[in-house]
Amino acid sequence: MVFVLEVNNCTETIYCSNFGQESDRYVPLYLSNADLAVLPENVFRGLSELKQLDLSNNIITVLPENLFDELSKLDQLYLSDNKIAVLPDNVFNGLSELYFLALSNNKIAVLPDNVFNGTSGLFFLDLSNNKIAVLPDNVFNGLSKLYGLYLSNNKIAVLPDNVFNGTSVLAFLDLSNNKMIAVLPDNVFNGLSELYFLALSNNKLAVLPDNVFNGLSELALLDLSNNKIGVLPDSVFNGTSELRCLILSDNKIADLPSHLFSEITTLSLLDLANNALTYLPDAALANNRLSQLNIIGNKIEVSKDIFKGLDHLSRLYTDVPFICCVKPSSVADNHCYETDKPLFDCWLSGCSNTKGDAISSCSALVRSEVLRVCLWIIGISAFMGNLLVLFYRLFLDSDNMTRSYSFFVFNLALSDLLMGVYLIIIGVVDIYYNGVYAWNDHIWRKSILCTLAGVLSSVSSEMSTFLILLVTIDRVIVIVFPLSRLSSWNISWKKALIFSVLSWIVSITLAVIPIVTIQSYFQGEFYSQSSVCLALPLTREEWPGTEYSFAIFVCLNSSVFIIVVIGQICICKSMRKSGRRISSSQNRQREMTVAITLFFVVATDFFCWFPIGVMGVLAKCGVRIPDDVYAWVMVFVLPMNAAINPFLYTATAIWRKRRKVPTTMMIPKDPPADKHHR
Repeated sequence: MVFVLEVNNCTETIYCSNFGQESDRYVPLYLSNADLAVLPENVFRGLSELKQLDLSNNIITVLPENLFDELSKLDQLYLSDNKIAVLPDNVFNGLSELYFLALSNNKIAVLPDNVFNGTSGLFFLDLSNNKIAVLPDNVFNGLSKLYGLYLSNNKIAVLPDNVFNGTSVLAFLDLSNNKMIAVLPDNVFNGLSELYFLALSNNKLAVLPDNVFNGLSELALLDLSNNKIGVLPDSVFNGTSELRCLILSDNKIADLPSHLFSEITTLSLLDLANNALTYLPDAALANNRLSQLNIIGNKIEVSKDIFKGLDHLSRLYTDVPFICCVKPSSVADNHCYETDKPLFDCWLSGCSNTKGDAISSCSALVRSEVLRVCLWIIGISAFMGNLLVLFYRLFLDSDNMTRSYSFFVFNLALSDLLMGVYLIIIGVVDIYYNGVYAWNDHIWRKSILCTLAGVLSSVSSEMSTFLILLVTIDRVIVIVFPLSRLSSWNISWKKALIFSVLSWIVSITLAVIPIVTIQSYFQGEFYSQSSVCLALPLTREEWPGTEYSFAIFVCLNSSVFIIVVIGQICICKSMRKSGRRISSSQNRQREMTVAITLFFVVATDFFCWFPIGVMGVLAKCGVRIPDDVYAWVMVFVLPMNAAINPFLYTATAIWRKRRKVPTTMMIPKDPPADKHHR
């Protein structure tokens, strides 16, 4: 029978010298969570048969040197979660049967050279979560049966060459989260031929010596994540013939030697997430056993043979939109994953299948046939319609070019023409890459033409927005305040020229800022976020320039839209009021014309910027916008104004002239100077 003494409400100091006359019957002794602060030197006298002693979760600061002298049969000792700062020399001497020693979560800063003398049977040693900065040479020498050694979350900066001498059967070694280890000695792991698990994550390793792991013939799991490794020597993994899991995530690896993994025929999982890889060398991963590959967080160019030789790959983790288009046939569609979680968390809680691009497919830049047709219709309409407007204003209505309204409409046509050029560029590129888009996606997004297309679209959108605002302000002054002091603020041709030039300067500046300045923020990727080279903030994902895009396309444009709506309402009310002085039939005809024109002006602005504003706010709040909605907004909604404006501002004006409509919202009859603005 085993008797257990539980001490739950002890005082801060134990003064008793014996726990009972029949002490040999108390094999385990639990003194955890007892607020113990001081242990007298002879506190365990007479407990020679004690097998297990738990002193964890107390506030012990000092261990007397001879504290455990009489516990020769002790095999488990728990001292974790105390405040021990110093271990006396030979404090564990004589504990020859001790196989489990837990010293984690203390304040130990120094390990004496001979601190583990006499513990030759030690099997498990936990020194994690302390403040150890230096490991003495041969500190573990003599621990010939040590199987697990845990040194994580310390402040170790240097590992001596022979620090693990004498631990020939060591199987588990955890040196992670020291954040100080920058260099590994060439022979630091020599003699650890039984090592199965090695964790070196969350340190400052920048360079790995050639053959540093040579001789670790039983190593199955190697974790080198969260370091600063930039280069991997060709022979760094030589000798690890049984390696099954290799974690190299969150480093700075930009290149993989062609034959880096050639000798690791047993490798089944390779984690390369969050590095600086832009390509995978041909056959670099050719390994018949590799079943799981994680390349999330790398900007890898897609190529047709990128996974050549990986015939047994079953799971692929990636955030490169079209890399699943070239996945091996052994990877099922529902096993090509996208996640920003660590791989182990993904296994535990699951992760989503890769979504690809909202607009494009493996074979085409614009995957939807309907969307492609709409793109060409809007693009040609915007291009030809605005080209005709420019021709009409320059050659057929040149007399009115000195009028502010006509000059604004001329500039509006010029800006909308840029949107037509943008849409035609996207359409031509779609035709050019038809059938092979997936492995040209990276080339296209990084091209000068994509950047130019994005700039044209941004300039057009912002310039059109500013010009509609200027037209509205001009008409408000002329129509709403024709005889007030504000009439002196009428926008003359000279003022219109100045405002237009300033609008062009602001629009171009806003569009080129992401490609010429603050690259630490934009990272040269502002216009390459989507395959159509637009940077609308309509997704939950954060990317370089998200805040800038939100400020311009949501905040600024929505503010302008509100001002335009208010201005148009004022114009409508003013026209209705002045219409009372006109005959009834004239009034009805006039109000109907105004209502129709006003409806189209406000409606086109509303259907363009209201959805973008609402979706931008929702995305900012974490709401996921469906891919189809996102695609239609990018390709159809945003450029729609460019195709409609020529008919709204010029074609209808020509039609009204021919019908001899007395006045419209845009051309008031009252001021004689504005009779022929259209």
